[in-house]
Amino acid sequence: MLGLAFQIADDVLDYLGSVGEDRQPSARDIAEGFATLPLMLAREDPDTASKLDRVLSGGRKLKRARGEKVVELVRGSHAPQQAIDRAREYASAARMQLDAIAPGEARDALAALTDYVVIRSYNCQRVPGGYGA
Repeated sequence: MLGLAFQIADDVLDYLGSVGEDRQPSARDIAEGFATLPLMLAREDPDTASKLDRVLSGGRKLKRARGEKVVELVRGSHAPQQAIDRAREYASAARMQLDAIAPGEARDALAALTDYVVIRSYNCQRVPGGYGA
């Protein structure tokens, strides 16, 4: 559960982060053909899906400009927030599993980790309704 939360949050950061934040360029996963949860969720919105279909048509490798257009469309949708919400659900489920561990520093550290994987390096102002909003 915690691994899924981490990966989803990381995928959201790929859309919302910038190259200058010690992250890979946002459009890289798109250009390489990786369909992450934020992209899949954006494709569930009919308006966004039709725009994405025009950019992604043909199944060919995307040039940088087209990849950046995909990033822009996903950023403009509700998909990043929906993905973060899903990551929170997985992190919460992981936290509940900690009840099986005796109270102490190790459990406290693991509990803190369940929060950290979702909010790490994540500027809460970027996703409406996100942490800190």
